[in-house]
Amino acid sequence: MQGGTGRFPLETTSARWKRNDNNAKDKFTFPFMDRGNSDILDPIPNSGNDTFSALDSGEASVQIHERSSESKETGAKTFTASVMVDSSLLQFVNGRGGKIKESIEKETDTKLSIPLPCEVKAGCCVVVEGSFEESVEAAVRQIHMVLDEGIKSPDLEYSHFISLPLAVHPALVDQVAKFQSSVLASMNVEKQVTDEELNIESLATVNEEEDPEAMVVDSLGSDKVADIVGSVSETVAKMKNSWGIDESIMVKPKTIHITVLMLKLWNQDRIAAAAETLQRSMVKVHQVLEGRPVAVRIKNLECMRGSPAKAHVLYAHVEEINRDNRLIRACQAIIDEFVRAGLVLDADKRQKPKLHATLMNTRHRKMKRGRTFQKRIPFDATQILLQHGSLDFGEHLILQAHLSERFQYGENGYYNCLGSIGFPTVTSLLKS
Repeated sequence: MQGGTGRFPLETTSARWKRNDNNAKDKFTFPFMDRGNSDILDPIPNSGNDTFSALDSGEASVQIHERSSESKETGAKTFTASVMVDSSLLQFVNGRGGKIKESIEKETDTKLSIPLPCEVKAGCCVVVEGSFEESVEAAVRQIHMVLDEGIKSPDLEYSHFISLPLAVHPALVDQVAKFQSSVLASMNVEKQVTDEELNIESLATVNEEEDPEAMVVDSLGSDKVADIVGSVSETVAKMKNSWGIDESIMVKPKTIHITVLMLKLWNQDRIAAAAETLQRSMVKVHQVLEGRPVAVRIKNLECMRGSPAKAHVLYAHVEEINRDNRLIRACQAIIDEFVRAGLVLDADKRQKPKLHATLMNTRHRKMKRGRTFQKRIPFDATQILLQHGSLDFGEHLILQAHLSERFQYGENGYYNCLGSIGFPTVTSLLKS
């Protein structure tokens, strides 16, 4: 964290270069590196006469590694550089179909070695190799420019979020499960949906961003293409008879929650800073809540924007029992703390808390074998609203706020918790 600012920098990578020629031209500055963070360079261990530069005036100065080619006859030399890239950002260096990687290699006359995203869980090295030092420098510059743009891109998925767990109430979990079972049973009726409405042509492409191991159909062999198209046809046939509703779009009852803030935390430093920031917000949260418990009523179903006939999200309203807006103000206090910490990108600073609990979401729709669709396919919620629109899930206390990790779950079935703060309870009120 930058000294004295209280803000967390939006650094993308660490750069690690070395050279065994002590007379090398060793200064090279990355404009996208963190300023004033002495931990951003993680030097490669020394061997022989390798030398390493430290930070220069708050910027990252590095050295290039020069080595002789295996061909003793030519005596050719090769320059290399290693750029540390977080796994979630590798997609931007590769580009769709490897086009960005190929472009950088062609323009700079270098070779990039990039691990497959599915093989990397944390950070990794992208190795740049070229015959000329200037070419390697140019390639690294381009990599950092691509990463800087990628961080601001909507293509970078939200990785974490601040949640208010509702699944801590077993009775509520049971109610949600019964509602979903009722919907699946009652909606299994005939409904004529044309292939054009389902946009079948778009279904043949697998969503690479949501499934790192998925591949675009065009790049697969004929057998796999037939398998995927078969899965699509089977899924579409089911949707035609079920109003576009299937179990995959149902939110897991054990993950029911209220979302406070969506976050993009692409490395461990930012995750650690987010956990610290949540802890730091607790004092203000308790002040806003006036040290008193806050309870909500979860009642009435509604679709998120658009027509119920072409819905993508169905949710239950969440209302504060006392209607004094303490919970809304507490959520805003958390958001404000994360903005001050520099953990919220500019495009997300306008996020405002909306108290609701999502029950169905087409973003989760899957084909056979867990593959996801490239484009979201709506469902018809008309009958659901007619039959269950005024459903009352009862009153429940808000007990905690979590830093939750998307797509990762703990032993209790809820999202993996990387940090939490407690809300005032009746017990804590009695103790005070």
